[in-house]
Amino acid sequence: MSPSPSVPTSVEYVRAADVKVIAALGDSLTTAIGANGSTILSIPFEYRQLSWSIGGYGTYQNVITLANIFKLFNPGLLGPSPTRTFHGRPTTVNETGFNFAVTGHNTLNVSDQIRYMIDAFKSYPGLNFEEDWKVVTMLIGMNDVCDYCKDKTLFSPDSFIQHLTEALDLMMEEIPRTIVNAVQIFPMKPLREVQRPTLGCQLQRRFCSCLVEPEEESPELKELVEINSEFQVRKKHDDGA
Repeated sequence: MSPSPSVPTSVEYVRAADVKVIAALGDSLTTAIGANGSTILSIPFEYRQLSWSIGGYGTYQNVITLANIFKLFNPGLLGPSPTRTFHGRPTTVNETGFNFAVTGHNTLNVSDQIRYMIDAFKSYPGLNFEEDWKVVTMLIGMNDVCDYCKDKTLFSPDSFIQHLTEALDLMMEEIPRTIVNAVQIFPMKPLREVQRPTLGCQLQRRFCSCLVEPEEESPELKELVEINSEFQVRKKHDDGA
C-alpha cells in the first residue's frame, strides 16, 4: 500500500501508490454521457464523476472506478473527475479533472485530446510533469464503427490503427513517466437488441445508424460486424494489449 522509498525511474518498479496522476482519453463511454440519468432530459449531461476509468465521486465504496481504486493507494491523486458537465458547453479542468474524452469523438480526434492533456499537465499546479508517474486510460473506436458506412476509408481498420499508433507514439515521445492503459473496444452488435419504443432508444438509431439500421442477415450488417472484429484483432496485434 505504501509508495516506493524513492521515485522509480523504470516502469517495472512502479507501485500503485507511486502513481500521482490519472487521466483518460476517449468518447462518450468515458465522458459517461447520460450514465446516471433517469429521463430523456438527462442525456446531454456527462456524468464524468462516475466514469469507469476516471470518475472521482466519493470513494470506491460509492462507485467503483479506476481512479477511486488508485485513491486507496494515494489519496492525493491528481486528475479524478469531480462533477458532471453538459455536452457541448465549454469546460475547464476544474470541472472535468483529467478526463479529456469528448463525446462523439472518433479515433482520428484522439491526438488532439492528447495535445490538450499535455498542455494541462504542464500547467497544472502541483503536478511535476517530468517526475510524476501518470496512468492514462484510452478507450476509443466505437464511433468509428458507428460511422463506418458513411466513409469506409476514413473509418477503416487501417485508419483506426494509424491514428492509434500516432497517439501512442505521441505519448511515448512527449510525456515522461506514463503508463498507457489502452483498452479494447467492445463487440457492438448487442446494441441492436435495444429496441424499446422510447425516445431514448430511438435516439440510439441516429447515434449509431450504421449498426442499428441494416436488416438482420444483410450484407451491410455482416460487413460491419466483421469490421468491428477486425478493429479488435488489429488493435490487440499492433499494441500488444
